[in-house]
Amino acid sequence: MKAKAYPFVPSSVAQMEDGMFWDIPLASGRFSAGIVLQRMPTNGPGSRSMFCAGLIDWSGDAPPASDTLQSAKLIAQGFVHLRTITRNRGLVRGKVDLGSIGIEPILMRDSHDGPNVRLIKGYIDCGPARAVQGWRNLPVAATWGFGVIKSLAEKTFDAPEA
Repeated sequence: MKAKAYPFVPSSVAQMEDGMFWDIPLASGRFSAGIVLQRMPTNGPGSRSMFCAGLIDWSGDAPPASDTLQSAKLIAQGFVHLRTITRNRGLVRGKVDLGSIGIEPILMRDSHDGPNVRLIKGYIDCGPARAVQGWRNLPVAATWGFGVIKSLAEKTFDAPEA
């Protein structure tokens, strides 16, 4: 497989891999970073445009680089459309090994309530929620609009100092 040339503007999720990260330009002129936690299984509806993304606890004066993300932790996750990157003027900057930095999709429930609530980690079905003690305390999986990750990053990293 041909090595990826970074940075690039993705035109399809087929170009993306788990662990790829992109810059999120903030209103302050600083940067935050989003990361691909998991691609949607292929051949399903949305598989060319949707993926599970995470906002990581990193910000800086320059776009992120692989070496600056080695101690990053996951702040939030959501299912996003590829345009989440492009509409926020981000570029895919590189890739990290999610396992080596200890980042993985968060265990969530797929809906608020009902008899068929499932537990999921990204797109992986982990079984019926009701079989797990405390399942109601888990966050509910969400699909984020194009600007949600940038809004979360700005609230986290561009908040005025108290």
